[in-house]
Amino acid sequence: AWMSDSIGSLLQYQGQPIQASPCFEKAIGIYRSSGVRWCDAGSLLNRGLAQLAVGQFDTARQYFQQALAVCQAAGDRWGTIWRLSYLGLMAHQQNDNHTAINLTSEALLIAREFGARHEQGMVLTHHAHALAALGQGPQAQAAYEQALVLRRQLGESNLAWETMAGLARLSLAHDDIEQALADIEHILAALAEPDALDGTDEPARIYLTCCQILQAAGDPRTAQLKATAQAWLAARLESISDPAIQQSFLQNIPAHRALQEL
Repeated sequence: AWMSDSIGSLLQYQGQPIQASPCFEKAIGIYRSSGVRWCDAGSLLNRGLAQLAVGQFDTARQYFQQALAVCQAAGDRWGTIWRLSYLGLMAHQQNDNHTAINLTSEALLIAREFGARHEQGMVLTHHAHALAALGQGPQAQAAYEQALVLRRQLGESNLAWETMAGLARLSLAHDDIEQALADIEHILAALAEPDALDGTDEPARIYLTCCQILQAAGDPRTAQLKATAQAWLAARLESISDPAIQQSFLQNIPAHRALQEL
């Protein structure tokens, strides 16, 4: 079970959720047949993340809630952080931002209680997304900045791009194009590396943010980055054979819809 889950996690990290899903399903089956019920909480979370990555929100919610119930029954408050935070991110993607704030606020309290710095960086970023969507710019900026400090201290450069993109969107929303460009310069340099966005929650949103800012600035790099972003999206779509999942991948995830509209 551990081996199946590890292989699935690697595939997921590399942006292959469809290929990862059977590995997680196998791990869940082994854990359940062994009678050690609490062990499948990680595989349930991972299975939910694979569904979230392709816009299958209802199925993802079921897995996240099952994983949360297992963690809560086992008294695993550390594991609870992850389940709450990703339920919050999914609520944000579905434009239910008040729910997202409630979930991530609860996760953040636990993460701070444990001094879980990696988890705080994750939760603060998810929390900031929802705050920004509700027009609470100063609070969102403070959360992003706290997350960025943590991620830089931990050497999580690829995850930091996600947080930096959030700050760049705030700059763009305030028509501060110069600052928005400054915010994304390091991201643009990183995108030259093929694995720069491995492990990020919403790689398409990072591409989208950079494209929107370059376009707003009239930057000559806009066309090339749009082409790169849409090639990235097409490659991910090509790895999905099920037409229904292709549709949810393209239409249910806000950043994927927006990239198509570019």
